[in-house]
Amino acid sequence: MRFLTAMLTLGNGVYEIDGVARMRQRPIQDLLDGLRQLGADVISKHNDGCPPVVIRGRD
Repeated sequence: MRFLTAMLTLGNGVYEIDGVARMRQRPIQDLLDGLRQLGADVISKHNDGCPPVVIRGRD
């Protein structure tokens, strides 16, 4: 999840990645904050710092 989230910020388009119910309980807010500091457009879909994550790649 972490590697894929970071990698997709380099792509073109909009991506949503999700996981099983257990994955949705694992916070990745630190990663999202770090990617935002680098200019990425990433959000936690439910604003809870956990997947699913929406990534808007570069155009």
